Amino acid sequence: MKEEAMNIEEALDKLGEFITCMCDREAITQHELEEIEKQKQEGLARKLEILDRIVDGKGEDGDIERLEALAENISKSALCALGQTAANPIISTLTHFRDENLAHIVDKTCPAKVCKNLMCYTIEQDNCVGCGRCAKACPADAIEKTDYIAPGKKLASYQIDAAKCVKCGACIDGCKFNAISKQ
Repeated sequence: MKEEAMNIEEALDKLGEFITCMCDREAITQHELEEIEKQKQEGLARKLEILDRIVDGKGEDGDIERLEALAENISKSALCALGQTAANPIISTLTHFRDENLAHIVDKTCPAKVCKNLMCYTIEQDNCVGCGRCAKACPADAIEKTDYIAPGKKLASYQIDAAKCVKCGACIDGCKFNAISKQ
């Protein structure tokens, strides 16, 4: 009988290792929730980092797959309804506008001609009358006169140095002859 009592006491001692104060248990649970929230926030920050890179023309193979995985992880790990829907915009964009995402990553172009770092301004030299209004409007001095004179024109046309161009669009606003295009 004494042997049985000792076994029960030993069992209770071992069980005591797993029993904690409920206030302490709640604090631990709160820390776990905060860690999950932190992971969700890190996932959202990582998502934004990838999207910014894509918009800047620095997208890489695998970015779409990384975004899909992040979105899935964010949705599954979130504890609140708001967190569970935090990835919906990217999921929707990847589902309905996959070709546009691929154009940004693979072709380094923006089909909507909105992403500044993926645009290229060019002067159609045959349409350029050589007035120089675009060059005067350019804040980066990226537009220079060429030796080419288009048929039917009297002055040499201009061209844009893509390396100097800050893609502000001032040249388009300055040109009254629709000789500049944004691609």
